[in-house]
Amino acid sequence: MISQRFNLQLSSKLKVFLVGFSAIILGLLGLTVFSESASAHGYIESPASRAYMCKQGENTNCGAVQYEPQSIEATGNFPTTGPVDGQITGGGIFKELYEQKSDRWKKVTLQTGLNTFTWKLTAAHATENWKYYITKANWNPNKPIGRNDIELLCSFDDKGAKPNPSTSHQCNIPADRTGYQLILGVWDIADTPNAFYQVIDANIVSSGTAQGPTVPANVSSTNKTATSVTLTWTASTAPTGIKNYEVYRNGSLVGTSPTNSYVDQGLTANTAYVYTVRSVDGAGGKSQASPAVTITTSVTGNGNGNGNTNPEWVSTKAYVGGAKVQYNGASYEAKWWTQNELPGKADVWKLIVNTGQGTTGLAAPTGVHSMKTTPTSVSLMWTAPTGATQYEIFSNYTLLGTSTTTSFEVTKLSANTSYVFTVIALDSTGVKSQASSPFTVKTAIEGGAGENAGDHYPEWDAKKAYVGGTKVQYNGASYEAKWWTQNELPNKAEVWKLIK
Repeated sequence: MISQRFNLQLSSKLKVFLVGFSAIILGLLGLTVFSESASAHGYIESPASRAYMCKQGENTNCGAVQYEPQSIEATGNFPTTGPVDGQITGGGIFKELYEQKSDRWKKVTLQTGLNTFTWKLTAAHATENWKYYITKANWNPNKPIGRNDIELLCSFDDKGAKPNPSTSHQCNIPADRTGYQLILGVWDIADTPNAFYQVIDANIVSSGTAQGPTVPANVSSTNKTATSVTLTWTASTAPTGIKNYEVYRNGSLVGTSPTNSYVDQGLTANTAYVYTVRSVDGAGGKSQASPAVTITTSVTGNGNGNGNTNPEWVSTKAYVGGAKVQYNGASYEAKWWTQNELPGKADVWKLIVNTGQGTTGLAAPTGVHSMKTTPTSVSLMWTAPTGATQYEIFSNYTLLGTSTTTSFEVTKLSANTSYVFTVIALDSTGVKSQASSPFTVKTAIEGGAGENAGDHYPEWDAKKAYVGGTKVQYNGASYEAKWWTQNELPNKAEVWKLIK
């Protein structure tokens, strides 16, 4: 009997040890997975998606997606794989978004014909493709959609390129799709098996009235100096013609142009600027802003400050074999005829001079993301480029401080407020890289949000282990751990229970 009791106690202790050990291993694995995927999120901002309308408060009873419309992430390669039928609108994650009735969700009004769809990316990620689907003419608006209810509307192949924080596409809505229709957008990531899903509830009307101007596309720099940037873009169209274009630098209007080019002068050397362009038609109607493009002025003189005077690569321009260009500060030579194939990605381009972003070939930091937010702080992390020894951290183009590691905690922020962060790398000689892609993050709500108002639990920390019963805040909502956990996202893992 004593032997049996001893064995039973030993077995129980061994089980506890094995469970704890397994949890630690899973936590470490989860940390690896999270660090690889946390930097890539996005949602359709215009026309506002179902999830984004939840964030805005236009849709109600949405569940946790109201705090993170950018996190509808599931297996990609849709429709071959991906969320199961009936769960597509919530990506197989947010069950509240599965609900489907003709009067359940607020709708946006669209017209048949050409429409622009704009994604807001909290951080860029190498992209395989973008696909848009629309419900068939005879779909049932009172039943969750499946693959047989939708068909491909349009698609765009990015061939592994990293998109801009604001990325737009134009698709033609067929004339026979009027009334209530769903439009599904899928963002397929190139270097992970996942994709992000967004659905738009649209009230589509016949395009009997004139359409506004189309969005300027392919904004790029054809030349830059230490004090100027020459911009060009694909011309817009409109039934009333295009009157001019408005050029914005860092969100502020800096000038207009009657043609699809503009020279921005009076700039500072070796400084990153973010540009967008709007078109204005003959009736005064304005397009949405183009996808943002970040351009860094030269260190000194022309080109990139290293004697590289080759023209900047332009995606819409055709190049023959032997043509030389610069892209992201490096020089390339075309091996044969090419158009719209990224230097540094496509085999058609041969690297000539690896000058990178400065005299040492220092690349920009990548993967800027946040591992933790509170009402007054944001903890930033990023991936180090080769040769970097120090970093400058900027918020809304203002220098916040420096770091010798790939992390930085920003403090003294305002609660429930969006901030834009960029990071510049420096090498041992002080030469700077271009700025990273802008990363936008919102601080937590003071004391929780909605039904959780008044809760003052500590912010969830990916590196901290929690035992059952521990309460935390994450993205403004409060959660309670059911059992031991580490680095399992409160809004994703079953170990966390949303506190009502």
